[in-house]
Order: sequence, then C-alpha cells, then structure tokens
Amino acid sequence: MTTRARKPSPSVRPSCAVPLPTSFGNLERGAYSSVSIDDRAAAYQATSYLIDQGHTKIAVLLDTIHDRSISELRYMGFCQALEDRGAAC
Repeated sequence: MTTRARKPSPSVRPSCAVPLPTSFGNLERGAYSSVSIDDRAAAYQATSYLIDQGHTKIAVLLDTIHDRSISELRYMGFCQALEDRGAAC
C-alpha cells in the first residue's frame, strides 16, 4: 500500500511552485517548510573548538549584542563557552 502526502489547501499553498528562501517575515506557521540552525549552540561549539585547539585570543564581531536576534544568540553561545572553561566574557 502506498501512502500519498496530502497536498496543502490552496489557502496555505504558496503561489509559486519553487522553493522560496526567506530571512525574515510573518509567514503563517505550517504554510512552509524551513531549515535553520541553533545559533547559540553553533557559536558555543565553534568557540569551544577554538579553545580546545589551544587558542587563547578569540574575538566575536557583532553589530550589537542586544538585538534579540541572531547576534544576541551567537554572543550568548560565545560567552557560555568561555565561562564553561573558566574565562570571563
């Protein structure tokens, strides 16, 4: 027995038949598929890797650390990695 995926209703389906990458927007949840990363965890992992490789001078370059978005999440991951290894952020 073959199961076929149910097509979204016309009210939910995008008007174009190709993938539509977006960075920001107010699209209704469930009306699209998305792929994203955990920015905080990724920054933590990258910073941890550098520390574990022996690096002691590590910088983070951000426009602001209080943007309630990606920069803030990445800064939080960066600081957590430093603090977990006994360094101040």
